Amino acid sequence: MKSFHISFIFPGLMDRCQVHLRLHKGLQKGMFHNYLKEATVEKGKLEEKAASLLGTAERLQYELEDSRQAEAAREDTIAVLQTQLAKLESRYTMAQEEICCFRHRAITAEQELEHLREICMNLTKDKSEVYRDLTMYLECSVLSKSKSSENTKIPVNISIDNIHLMLKHLEEEKKVEEEKNRRLVQHLEEVLITNQNMITEREALIAQNIADVRKLQEDTICWKERYEDCAAKLEMMDKKQDPRLLEAQDTIATLKRTIAILQQEKTAHPKYYDVSTSTASPRKFLGSTDSDGIDKSCSEIALGALQNELSACRKLLETYAVEKSENKKNSECSKVSDIEQKLKIEIAKREILENQVKRLLSEVQQRIDTGHLDSIQQKLVKDFVSRKEIEEIKNLHGEALERVRQEVIFESESKLSAKLAEINALIQGQMQEQIKLEKMRENSESSIKQQFENISCTLQTELGKIQSALKEKEAEERLFRSKFGELEIELKKNLEGKQNSENYQSDLSQSNEDIENKLLISPSFQKKDTTLKMYPQQKEEINILKKCEERKEKEALEPETLEEKLSEELKLKYIKKF
Repeated sequence: MKSFHISFIFPGLMDRCQVHLRLHKGLQKGMFHNYLKEATVEKGKLEEKAASLLGTAERLQYELEDSRQAEAAREDTIAVLQTQLAKLESRYTMAQEEICCFRHRAITAEQELEHLREICMNLTKDKSEVYRDLTMYLECSVLSKSKSSENTKIPVNISIDNIHLMLKHLEEEKKVEEEKNRRLVQHLEEVLITNQNMITEREALIAQNIADVRKLQEDTICWKERYEDCAAKLEMMDKKQDPRLLEAQDTIATLKRTIAILQQEKTAHPKYYDVSTSTASPRKFLGSTDSDGIDKSCSEIALGALQNELSACRKLLETYAVEKSENKKNSECSKVSDIEQKLKIEIAKREILENQVKRLLSEVQQRIDTGHLDSIQQKLVKDFVSRKEIEEIKNLHGEALERVRQEVIFESESKLSAKLAEINALIQGQMQEQIKLEKMRENSESSIKQQFENISCTLQTELGKIQSALKEKEAEERLFRSKFGELEIELKKNLEGKQNSENYQSDLSQSNEDIENKLLISPSFQKKDTTLKMYPQQKEEINILKKCEERKEKEALEPETLEEKLSEELKLKYIKKF
């Protein structure tokens, strides 16, 4: 209705609106067309990017596999190096143990050298004494023989034999004396050790006795101080008193005050008190003259209660005093008994220590009286060695030790240097082998990559050839299908026209020959089925057509299977190489 009214009012306005709408639709169509073009272009770009990303993903997968293989190789090399390092550590520990053994042997050798040097020194001393004795003996014999005029010349052989015999006899005596000397030295060392032990024990006992006495004195002082402290505390407790006592005393004082007040009232007003009760009522002071009996009974009750409270307080005081005296006595008795027991124990210990000291002193006195110490002192004087000799022996011993140490150190250093050289040589050889293996691996990887690239190029070329051949076959198949369709149509027409004729077989043979000639013209059909001559009937021709269709379907599926087989073969070859 609105449009009708507008058209009626403005007749040219509707035409203009329609024109504008058409223009607007045309513009929208153009914009949408441009937008579609841009979208298709972007879609192509995105597809290209997706293809490139897929290629990069495949390349990254191959690189990842390569890196994994390299990591596995590195882990293998690390494991080999770790085993080698463990072996080297075990060898190093063995070398340290050998060094310790050599050091121990060196120490034992030094001790043996010291012992041998001591023996040599003793032997040299003995030899010097023997030669001195022999010279003295020879001089005496020469003097005695010079006096005698009978035998002026001494045979040399007899004198030499006598000298040898004397030397043997002197050596035997020397050995016996050495054994005696050794035994005496051992006995002297034992006696000195025992004497030293006795002296140390005596000093320890004296020190222990002194310490025990000091301890007893300190304990007595401590117990005295404790006793005094306890006594002072008891006195302070007595002075301070218990709160119960204070309460009882307060109650007693109040009761005494009340009794005093009552007695004062009784004395001041004797009229109001009876002789039997001898108490006063406080209400008399208020002027109540009529209630005399009531006041007397109240006063009696108050006095009875007060007396009962006084008796209870006295009993409490007596019980408390008894308990306090008993507690004091028990505490003092227990403290005194404990102190007496400890004193008894300390006195017994002191007596035991005094007995031990007396026994040790008696033993030492007996040894002094018997003269055992004098004999020991005489032996020490006899076996005394000068400082010069000891210093000479020490110097010789130090020189020998330094020589042995130097020899042992030199030998150990030489062995260690040789072992270190062997270890370094092994490490260098292993490093060289590792470098060679890495180079071989890199060369093999590069060669494998090149082979893989070559194979991929060849496969791509083969795939291109196969695809071109498949395209040619498809074109030939299309031509063959078109010709085959035409021939089928001709056969059907010929068969329909000649079914009722008498010369059906002759016409059919001629038609078959024509069909074969036409089919033989195409080169792709020469290798196909040529079984049309062998089917004279219509059913057999239909079976031929069905088989041809099945073969076409198989041939259409063959290129896909070939591509899949080729991709699988490539993957298997790549996996086997890596």
